[in-house]
Amino acid sequence: MPRRRAGSRRTGPTSRSAPTCRCRSSPTARRRSAASARSPAPRRRARPSGPTRAFRTPSPRRPPARAWLISDGVAEGGGDLGRAVGALGAPLDALGVGPSKRETGAAFLDLKAPDFAFLHGRIPVEASVEATGLAGREATVVLWRADEEAPGGWREAGRVKRRISADVEAFPVSLSAPADALGAARFRLTASGGGRERTRDFRVEIVRQKYRIMYLAGRPSAEYSALREFLKADPNHELVSFVILRNPENPSPAPDRELSLIPFPVDEIFGRALPQFDLFILENFSAARFRLPPQHLDALRRFVAGGGALLVKGGDNAFSAGGYKGSPLEEVLPVVLSGRAPDFIPGLFSPRPGPPEHPLVRLYETPEASARAWAALPPLDGWGRFAATRAGAAVLASHPRETAEDGKPLPVAAVRPYGRGKVMLISTDSTWRWKLGAAADPDAAGFYARFWTRAVQYLTGSLDLSKVKFAPLPDRVPRESPRGCRCAFSTRASAPRRPRTRA
Repeated sequence: MPRRRAGSRRTGPTSRSAPTCRCRSSPTARRRSAASARSPAPRRRARPSGPTRAFRTPSPRRPPARAWLISDGVAEGGGDLGRAVGALGAPLDALGVGPSKRETGAAFLDLKAPDFAFLHGRIPVEASVEATGLAGREATVVLWRADEEAPGGWREAGRVKRRISADVEAFPVSLSAPADALGAARFRLTASGGGRERTRDFRVEIVRQKYRIMYLAGRPSAEYSALREFLKADPNHELVSFVILRNPENPSPAPDRELSLIPFPVDEIFGRALPQFDLFILENFSAARFRLPPQHLDALRRFVAGGGALLVKGGDNAFSAGGYKGSPLEEVLPVVLSGRAPDFIPGLFSPRPGPPEHPLVRLYETPEASARAWAALPPLDGWGRFAATRAGAAVLASHPRETAEDGKPLPVAAVRPYGRGKVMLISTDSTWRWKLGAAADPDAAGFYARFWTRAVQYLTGSLDLSKVKFAPLPDRVPRESPRGCRCAFSTRASAPRRPRTRA
């Protein structure tokens, strides 16, 4: 049974009583009302349709002296225009509007696209296209996306072809494009046919709904437990984590199907699921042990080059021991891996912080406060041995005594841009000591949370690196004391100059 739409009126008899009211009327008005009730209702004339709707039968008292017909020449059909004009009984002047010659081709009547879209989703684009003079031919609508690396600066995102059957035909078009990068994305919609092309340009702002993080650990550890707990506690993080509990060489008396452990979904992690994440964390993982094919490590390289973020954390199963040496993964790292074995050395050490202007080194309001926090941290345990630091990489922390094979300070933490993404390397798997050992020290308390929060924001491109920043004034200022305004300038996004204070 069809439902009646809300707000529509119901016709015909109804079981509900009609609303009543009291009113007074004169005897004459009552007689007129009775007479009108007995007389039959006049018939309504059928309204002309199509072009004849513009012409009405003139009143015999005031016939028109002249009539104007304004038209663009496009026939709609329906009704006899000649008979309607002849019924006017008046001279007719025809006035043409629009182009003097009808253009053939496809043109946009309407375009609908969202103002913003969420990262990793789809951007729907709908358009209404009118094809004129293309009967028996094809009209093509193409969605393009601005891309500096594509020929001509535009990359095709979708295409629709339609066979036109009438002289004038309108048809809808639905296309979509992936929202795969943050920021303003420029699009262009083209409609072509009959040797002519028309374009419509528009922009869509791509924003982040949540940080999507993939965390793959080579074995259970305190480092994995601490960082996983920290990332999972943030409502802005959507975390998917895997930890290897059984290596391929570990024997099992029971068949795999009877074990409660799930198989390692290596093809899904490094294949279909990889582009859906913003950050990929690889901790103490051995690609050689699981015999990962080169295309999986190359997928990580392409993921970073396309705008993804990669965090590689060390351990005795990582780096050269894990099969990274000479692989596509080594190409993106901030360091050149060593060929000597072992390349992971156990032992306690306190890292030496890098340039104080870097946002991952300066974690507090002033360089002095940041330096005190770094000095108060408990020591880390174990570091990686490398051949050199790559050009363009920024060293966040280095070993206080050890050097790389090129004689320069040995990096413990370093970052590097690669393509449109960023890569961060932490050569140790013991940053959990910052969380537990510094809890009682007022200078280092909160360092662990500050460091990893900033690291995630820096790698994913959401860290505020404004070139000019004003420090807020205090809520209360003592009477007759100077009021200062503190401003920090920077010539690069990650290198602020020394703040200046003016009274």
